[in-house]
Amino acid sequence: MSSLRPPPAEPGAAIEGRVERAIAAGDLELALESVQRAVEQIIYRPAFTARLFSSPVLDRLCQSIGSAAAAGRSSRSTTWTDATVFLATHVYATGGHSAVLEDFVRQAGSGPRHVVLTGAVRMWDRSVAQARFARLGCRLWFAPRGALKTKLGWLMDWLAECSPARLFLFHHHQDAVAVAAAQPQSAKQTVFYHHADHQLCLGVHLRHAVHVDPHPMGFYNCRTRLGLAANVYCPITVPDLGPRPVDRGFPANGESLLTCTVGNRNKIERAYPYAYWEIVPEFLRLTGGRHLHIGNLSASAVARLRRGLRARGLSAEHFEHVHSVPNAWSEFVARGVDAYLCSFPYGGVRAGIEAMGAGLPVIVHEHRYSRFLGAADATYPGAFRWRTPQDLWEIARHLDSDTLGAHARRARTHYEAFHREELLRHFLARPDLAGQFQEPPEQADTVDAPQAGLDPPTPSVGDVLKPILLRAGRSVARTLWR
Repeated sequence: MSSLRPPPAEPGAAIEGRVERAIAAGDLELALESVQRAVEQIIYRPAFTARLFSSPVLDRLCQSIGSAAAAGRSSRSTTWTDATVFLATHVYATGGHSAVLEDFVRQAGSGPRHVVLTGAVRMWDRSVAQARFARLGCRLWFAPRGALKTKLGWLMDWLAECSPARLFLFHHHQDAVAVAAAQPQSAKQTVFYHHADHQLCLGVHLRHAVHVDPHPMGFYNCRTRLGLAANVYCPITVPDLGPRPVDRGFPANGESLLTCTVGNRNKIERAYPYAYWEIVPEFLRLTGGRHLHIGNLSASAVARLRRGLRARGLSAEHFEHVHSVPNAWSEFVARGVDAYLCSFPYGGVRAGIEAMGAGLPVIVHEHRYSRFLGAADATYPGAFRWRTPQDLWEIARHLDSDTLGAHARRARTHYEAFHREELLRHFLARPDLAGQFQEPPEQADTVDAPQAGLDPPTPSVGDVLKPILLRAGRSVARTLWR
């Protein structure tokens, strides 16, 4: 039995001294790169996931970098405008982060709205950003290519000229440019939206920012473990597309049970004792049903899952793989999905909310060393929960029509109480976002002690190479765009 390792310590004196010397020497590029490198060395190591969430040291260093960059620059306008600025690193064609950002932009009110992308981690994709946000009536801005210090200087000048009433931070974990630019004088009010919450993220401890957590796990983790006494809970909201028709029954229209999972390979294909491609075939053998997967999976994962079906005498028609759909909620209703099997080992909160809104019973995994990663506490009270495969097999044996109908009603009720789009509109309409908006459904142990004998997985070759490749890419970009 292996010993349980304590949570790792945050970056300390070595990085602090390196960055402070770089600032004193006027080398803000080295200072920014050093901070981002420190974060990347942590977030791409599985042992730190759901164990190290923030660093007051790195946040203070980012603010010092921004303060040094502001010295000698033109001062901001003497009056605030009514503009709202959303500062992000990068946006994607799919995924929860970009969808939530889109929701905030849509509900931000009648004043001018700007989405600014730093490209500080990887180059922004202009076409994806325009496809997602141009139709919302906001303006898109892209920091210049090249050095991090160039991006920071441009961003600080832009914010000084804009003088926004509100600045929302939706940046990636390691985006030192965004956090350095978010100085107290950069906006009348700064809001840190803690979406990158299961790993170390810059900006958690910005003293002048309103700290917003989007789900119960994050709220209670920040309140009790990180000591953020003034954090605010604003649940993720999703437009209401209506529940599945009640008269369909369970299973829908008298057919075999249809379950569904939404999640890309970053949530599914993780080193973990229970593999998706091993669990799903046995689950289908027990239910006698079909399963729809929405999201990108590797060819090898799909092949292993289909081999598992054949080994149990199940035909290929029991599993369908769709890479993407325009809207998961609409797909649930159109296809007559009967129950939602949350992605694992990493849960997807937004997809689970869409499933609850559609009135689907939810089956969610309790992660073996962190409830934070399984997202079980973001579902309705009494949802189907499994910690071991045996738990899931027991659930599969009892998915009768009456049980599914009762869970469907609970799921829809929970959505209406916590995740309607009107809640976000009310939140953003408050003159001052500080102060409690809504209490989370219930307090839970956000990060369990690891199960005896289970250490987090060791890093893969990809985990080791990814920060190296990111740094190399930034170096090439600086050379090409000087």
